[in-house]
Amino acid sequence: MKSILIALFFVTIGYLSYKANPHLYFFERDYFKMLTSPPVSAPAVFKKLDSSCVATAQYRHDEKRTGVAPTSAQPKSGVKIKKHILPFNLDIHSASKASPTVDETGVYIGNDSGWFWKLNHDGEKLWSFYIPNSLNGIHSSVAVDDRKVYVPTYNGFIYALDKENGELVWANLVGDYIGASPLLAGGHLYISAETSHPEGLLAQLDCNTGKTLWVSEWLGGHSHSSPTYDSENKQILLGANSGRFFSFSEENGKTLWQVQLKGPIKGTASIEDGKIFFSSWDKNLYAYDLKTGKPLWETFVGGRLQTSLSLVPERSLGITNTKVGEIIGVDLNNGEIIWRLVHGDTNNMFSVLITVDPQRKNQYLAWSRCNVVELCTLDAKTGKLIQKLTLPGSFTGVPFAFGQRIYISLDKNAGLVILE
Repeated sequence: MKSILIALFFVTIGYLSYKANPHLYFFERDYFKMLTSPPVSAPAVFKKLDSSCVATAQYRHDEKRTGVAPTSAQPKSGVKIKKHILPFNLDIHSASKASPTVDETGVYIGNDSGWFWKLNHDGEKLWSFYIPNSLNGIHSSVAVDDRKVYVPTYNGFIYALDKENGELVWANLVGDYIGASPLLAGGHLYISAETSHPEGLLAQLDCNTGKTLWVSEWLGGHSHSSPTYDSENKQILLGANSGRFFSFSEENGKTLWQVQLKGPIKGTASIEDGKIFFSSWDKNLYAYDLKTGKPLWETFVGGRLQTSLSLVPERSLGITNTKVGEIIGVDLNNGEIIWRLVHGDTNNMFSVLITVDPQRKNQYLAWSRCNVVELCTLDAKTGKLIQKLTLPGSFTGVPFAFGQRIYISLDKNAGLVILE
C-alpha cells in the first residue's frame, strides 16, 4: 500500500509539472518552482546593435496605451484614399491581425502568412523579413525605437530586426504563441505571451541583448492583452483570459495587486490621472485606482467588450466601441455614458484612434470603423459624426496616424490603405 501511495505521489507531481511546463523545459529548475513560475529561455544573438530602447512608435501610440496620437499627427477630418496597396494579407485569416506602426523612418507591418515589411510612407517596399514556422503569421503591431523593430510572432518568438536593412539582431522564445503587441517602456521591452495549456505570462527583456530579465507568475489563461506601463508607480499592468487583471513590479515582475472579473480581459488597459481603465467579456467597463487596485466604478454596456478605452486629452472622456453596435463616450470620473453613436456594426474588435483636429483649436477627432467597410470620423467631445468614408474592405485593426495621414490594414486580402 505504501509503495502504491509513493508511486501515486510521483505520478501526480509529474502530471502537475507537465501541466505547468508541457514542453519539459527543465533548465535545472525543481518541479515545485515550475508549478508557480514559467521557464526562461536564452536568446539567440546574431549581431550586436545597441539602441535607445525608447519607442519612436508603438501600439496605441504611447506607453500608457491611451490611443492618442502625438500632436505632430494631424490628419484632417475629410480624408480620402491616397493609395491602396494590394496584395498584402493572403486571406489565411478573416481579419488582419496586425496594425501598422509608423515613425519618421517608415511603415512597419506584418501579415497573416509570416512576412514582415518595412515600407516608405507612400507604401513602397524597402525590405522584407520572413518568419519561419509561424503558421498563424504575425498578429501583433510592432514596437520601434531608434535602431530596431521588435516583432512578436505566433511561433512564440520575438525577433529584433535592424530598422535600416531588416537583418536579424536577436530572437527569443518567450512562449508558445505571441498575439499581443510589445511595449517599450522604462528602458526595457515587455511582451505578454500565450502558452499551450493555457496559462500565459509576462516577460521583461533587455532590448539590446534579447535576454529575459524576469517572467511573471502564470496568468491563469492566455494573454491577448498588451502590457501597459505606469511610470509613476513603476508597474506593468495586464489582463488575461482567466478574467484576472494584474499589476506587476517593474523591478522584478512580482505581483503587486490583482483583481478577478467574471469574464476574459481581451483589450489593453489605458491610464490617466491615477486611474486604470479596461474592459471585459462580462460586458462591463472598469476603472480602478492605479496604485492600490481599489475599484472605482464599473459600467454595464450591454455586450461583451474586447476593445480598449481611448482617452481624450484634458476632457475626462473615454471612447470605445461596443458589441451592441455603437460607439460611446464615457465620463472617466464616474463611468456614466454621456453620448452614443449607433452604427449597427456588432463586431466590436476595433478600438478608437484619437487625434488633434487641425481645423479646430483644442479639439479632437475620434476615428473608428463603423458599418463593416466604413471609417467614421467623430467629434470626440460630442460624438457627432463628421465624415463616413467607404474603404475597399473591412478592418479590425487600429488605424495609425502619422503626419497628415491615416494608415489602415484591411481584413482578408483587401490590402493596406493610406488616407490623407
